[in-house]
Amino acid sequence: YGPDASEDKKQKSDAAYSGTKKPFGFSVLGMSVYMGEQKDEFKVLNKEFGKQLTKENIDDFLQTYFDGKNKTERTTKVAQIFVRKLNEIQSFYSQQKKFHIFGSSLLFVYDAAALTETSDDNLEKAVVLKMIDFAHIFPANGEADENYLNGLTNLIKVIQTFN
Repeated sequence: YGPDASEDKKQKSDAAYSGTKKPFGFSVLGMSVYMGEQKDEFKVLNKEFGKQLTKENIDDFLQTYFDGKNKTERTTKVAQIFVRKLNEIQSFYSQQKKFHIFGSSLLFVYDAAALTETSDDNLEKAVVLKMIDFAHIFPANGEADENYLNGLTNLIKVIQTFN
């Protein structure tokens, strides 16, 4: 929510993802993943999954998204590529002081089939990270967006624990 949100909106939003929003500055709204050794099992988790995440079980998000039960060296490399891409966004965003973003999203995509290949040639191309959902943009008045940067920093730290 943006700075113009009503107190009711703030309370509802904070309560919905209380286990991650306050401690980490981000929420997991859902995911679709291919799992299993051959990545032939499809699983969809909705916002209810994200609402149950806390500091104590945030690793469940990583284990599910990266199929931790079938973790390989390539899976670890995918997580490292995401961390690198997040660092690039953080580097850019820490320098811009024109706008603050509220309630936006980061879209994480990787081709699970690339995890079953033997060559690393296409692994980088199989990983995509995009900033999306820019409905709540406000002037920064020359100040860094510490809220967004805090969420990015914590997300990077959490994903680094998977390595």
